[in-house]
Amino acid sequence: MPVETLSIAVLCVILLLTTFVQGSLVPLTHGFRWGLGSRDEPVVTTAIQGRFARCVQNQIESICIYVPVAAIVVFLDRTSEMKATASWLVIVGRTLFVPLYLGGVFGLRSAAYGVATVGILIMAFCLV
Repeated sequence: MPVETLSIAVLCVILLLTTFVQGSLVPLTHGFRWGLGSRDEPVVTTAIQGRFARCVQNQIESICIYVPVAAIVVFLDRTSEMKATASWLVIVGRTLFVPLYLGGVFGLRSAAYGVATVGILIMAFCLV
């Protein structure tokens, strides 16, 4: 399996796990009745819930940008060492970003985000 394909799978697993944990917090903080209901009544979210929501949204945005580019690389069979390196940058950056963001680690979370963004840009520019 090309690393470009692996990177797509890793991003999806990260999103799945992050979303699962985010959803698991709802009954713990707001109770099962609200969590299993229609959720029409507004509630005050905790800081960690807000962080999870932003983290999940950020992951979705990254996936929407990266996955089509990586899929085109694989589909057109244009894999290369440069694109493999870019994929590893995305994998490492996004994998580190989630716990750093959720932990509120100043500076390092932005660095992890930057590493993944560089990987995405390299991948995109290699297609042109």
